[in-house]
Amino acid sequence: MTRANGERNHTLRALYVHKGLTVLEAAARVDYSYRNAQRIKAKAKKDGDDWDEARAASLMTQEGMSVSARDCLERFLRMYNVVFTDIENATDLEPLKKAETISRLADAFTKTMNAVGKASPRLSKLAMATDVLQRLAGYLREHKPEVAGVFAEVLEDFSADLARAYGT
Repeated sequence: MTRANGERNHTLRALYVHKGLTVLEAAARVDYSYRNAQRIKAKAKKDGDDWDEARAASLMTQEGMSVSARDCLERFLRMYNVVFTDIENATDLEPLKKAETISRLADAFTKTMNAVGKASPRLSKLAMATDVLQRLAGYLREHKPEVAGVFAEVLEDFSADLARAYGT
């Protein structure tokens, strides 16, 4: 196999495994016939490189991280709220001890939010966009109440588009 063909084979695999193209689409991109691409894929499997398994693993990594991040965030926020309320209502803690405990909880919150943002950038972007829209809605209610109702109607429809854009 020539070096050029080796690079094309590598590109063919990458397009199929990581970009999610069909064998036919990937073959066209590297100027191979469908039959040749299928032969290369079959030979790779025979040699221990199952492209379909690699593709499934790649999908799990990309999508799985986002799902795991969302699940982690939901669980953390439920616990965070319970613990924060418990700290606030605790009668046996001195004020300084409460402040120290809340500080540690806030640190855990920051670290969790950063980790979720890194694991799921789309979720982080959606959260930022949602925050901006909520702030704008609040601003309009306070400073331009005559348009706040119309904005709320538009926002309801637009939020679905926003969620689709960020993959939730």
